[in-house]
Amino acid sequence: MSEYTLYSTTIMDGSSGRVILDALRKQGIYFHDAGAWSTARKRVEELELNLTKEMEKLCSIPCDNTSDSIALKEIKRLEAMVSAFSEVEAFSAYAKAIYDTELEDIHTSLAALKNKSINSNNIPAVEKSAIQIQKRLERLSTATQKGLCHVERGVLFYAVRSSLSDLGYQTEAGKNTLKAVSGVNFIGVGINELGELSLDLSGFSGLSCMKETAKIENELKKRGISLSRASSQLPRNSKVRTLSKHLNPEFPEFKKNRSQKKSGLKEPVFVKTKRSG
Repeated sequence: MSEYTLYSTTIMDGSSGRVILDALRKQGIYFHDAGAWSTARKRVEELELNLTKEMEKLCSIPCDNTSDSIALKEIKRLEAMVSAFSEVEAFSAYAKAIYDTELEDIHTSLAALKNKSINSNNIPAVEKSAIQIQKRLERLSTATQKGLCHVERGVLFYAVRSSLSDLGYQTEAGKNTLKAVSGVNFIGVGINELGELSLDLSGFSGLSCMKETAKIENELKKRGISLSRASSQLPRNSKVRTLSKHLNPEFPEFKKNRSQKKSGLKEPVFVKTKRSG
């Protein structure tokens, strides 16, 4: 019997969390909260919640459809996006350390745009500028998320390989794959760009594959990695939908998560980062 399982990685705590924090410290990124590390989807959920609250606060006053009001709506939307992003500690800390110049310029541009909107005779230009800055923030947000996911992905890969080795598997890591073999039993591991895990088990008798999956989950838990099952399919040749989550349209760049193939690792999209100064 075979089983294919998709997981959303929710928390990295204990040793795994410390490894992530240490890796980020080496890039000059420090966090006040030394507790559990919330992973990619948790950050997005926090961002969405913050954005909803900020939009409700800023847009509580009704606006008509005049050009002045439409421009004001775009400025309010931009202001909500900046606040929501800044309130997610991991996003804010990473962006300040790696993309500090761009982040500071976005804040400065927002302040200048708010002042300009008061006395401007060219409201369409104000609206256009607001939308352009929104797009800049979207790109910055995506680069920040990818940078954090890059670190998480490496930690998860190491934790999975160590767990499988402790369970008696011989592991082999290729350029884009992790394979584990024990006798006739085979496990293919995939980790997508959001650091989410897929396990593809084959060669197991009866429903023993389900018991083996539970063992792997327990081993990862010992290493501080909490997983949430997104889907589980039997048998192996069943069609499985990749993980998908419709993220808030205020940050459409986050929707560009590519499909994860059933077995094997995808090449991550790396963001070249460097500290200023």
